[in-house]
Amino acid sequence: DQILGNLDSRYYLEAKENGNNLVIKLAEPGDEGEYVCQVSAFKPTQIHHSVKIRVRPSIQTSPVNSLTVKEGEEARLYCQVLAGHPTPQLKWRKKGSNMPTGDEEIMGEDILFESVTRKYEGTYECVTEDEYGFEPVASEVQLHVEYAPVIEQEQTYIKTAAGEEIHVTCVVHAYPEPQVVWEKDGKVIGEQTNGFVINRSGARHNLILLDVKKEFFGEYSCQARNDLGVASKSTQVSGDHTFYSELSSENPPNYPTLDIRNLYTETLGEIVFAEESLISEGEKSKLDEENMEGLKIFSYLSHLRKDRK
Repeated sequence: DQILGNLDSRYYLEAKENGNNLVIKLAEPGDEGEYVCQVSAFKPTQIHHSVKIRVRPSIQTSPVNSLTVKEGEEARLYCQVLAGHPTPQLKWRKKGSNMPTGDEEIMGEDILFESVTRKYEGTYECVTEDEYGFEPVASEVQLHVEYAPVIEQEQTYIKTAAGEEIHVTCVVHAYPEPQVVWEKDGKVIGEQTNGFVINRSGARHNLILLDVKKEFFGEYSCQARNDLGVASKSTQVSGDHTFYSELSSENPPNYPTLDIRNLYTETLGEIVFAEESLISEGEKSKLDEENMEGLKIFSYLSHLRKDRK
């Protein structure tokens, strides 16, 4: 036991009416413990106080900022408590999704991935967890996975009419960043090639055929390359070669329109034909009411009768 008072610079008594308070300046973990206030009298009286010191934790990941590994290699992320009292528990989670194992989080100081794929890349957080009400403290580390290009293609065959605008799209995944080249029938399409526009939005690489003509039909391929490999996907573009522009002096051909009002299906028995009269008088009058006089009614059965004669 130790008597505390004005002699200790960090401990002093603050006088109050009918007593005093013990003040601890710049409290630290070593000040945690049991304190006794005792009154000397004919019948000594004492009060016990329990003091617990809470220190906000400080943590750090290893590696500190990022880790880069090749696909198929092992990846280990470590987290340590630099300060904090009592020592908090630690857990890991992946920002924006579950852990590669499918878990929302994994308890412990470190995590080990024995054979990583590109799906493992992302930002991982080490987070403190305690039961004393402190706001969680987090430290982040970025995991990069190097892998050869992988191409996803939205269409492998496009059939179009001449004069239309066509978009050929390749979604390219790779790390490090790949170089993507477009080709038509094995010949490279440059940024300044007439009739084409090349653009990109994130992993989506687009080749736009502005005004499709016969000479634009063929095989288009996107090729992605980085230090780890190369990948290529192809799309076939074909269609109608005839093109009539709204600005062209040549008019498109005008074909007659066939208007079929009704379709009658007649069945033929083994030898028996239907009656000569296919339309009753009542039906004829109904047709007259519908202004059908100008239509010629063709009977397939009547046609067969003529052939048999």
